[in-house]
Formats: sequence, C-alpha cells, structure tokens
Amino acid sequence: PEIKPVTAHPTWPVEIAAIFNETRQFLSENRSNFFVLAGCRSTLDVVTQKLGAKAGNLKQRIDKLAEDGKITAILKEWAH
Repeated sequence: PEIKPVTAHPTWPVEIAAIFNETRQFLSENRSNFFVLAGCRSTLDVVTQKLGAKAGNLKQRIDKLAEDGKITAILKEWAH
C-alpha cells in the first residue's frame, strides 16, 4: 500500500498547519535537526498565541496557559 504523508488536520488554523507541514517535510527529507527543531518551536510559538497567551517569551506563555488551565501540567512539561 502507498504510504500517505502526514499532514495537518484540516481544522487547524492556517498558520499552524503551514508550519507543521513544512516541518514534517523537513523531517521526511532528513534535513538538519536545526530545521526540524525550529519548526517545532515555531509551531509552539503560534499555538500559545492562538490559545490567548500573547505576552512574554515562549516559556512564560506556556506557563500562563498552564496557570489558566488551558493546558495540562504534563503538556506544560513536554512543551518546556
């Protein structure tokens, strides 16, 4: 059977889907880890802002989302 590439879910916001798809492409092409990690960080950056945490750096925004109950403690730990 043909293996289909993983793509973003159609309900995801366009900004998140674009970064996710590009990062998956980099991973499938065995590009430098730098590109993959940068894509993951960019995705987290956009997601935190979309969830309402707009002030501070990425760590502070992740902490804010956990404090507000928008993400779990486990997700907070993973994101850090």
